[in-house]
Amino acid sequence: DLQRIAKRGRKLTCFFAKSDPRYSILMRRASNEVTKLQESGVLKVSIIDDADHTFSFRVPRLSLMGAITELLCRRYPG
Repeated sequence: DLQRIAKRGRKLTCFFAKSDPRYSILMRRASNEVTKLQESGVLKVSIIDDADHTFSFRVPRLSLMGAITELLCRRYPG
């Protein structure tokens, strides 16, 4: 799936809670692909500290919202 996204010219940013096992699963299953896509600028991985899987606590959720807002403002200025 990551290659399909890259071939379509899309950029992808993944946000993970630091304690979420999904990042480990991603790296275990596709570490070579993730590394290549990160090096080429197609994929960015952002880790949010002190968050649970669903970002149910206020402070980590605000961190997530800030990171998404920053990403969107950089990607789509104006």
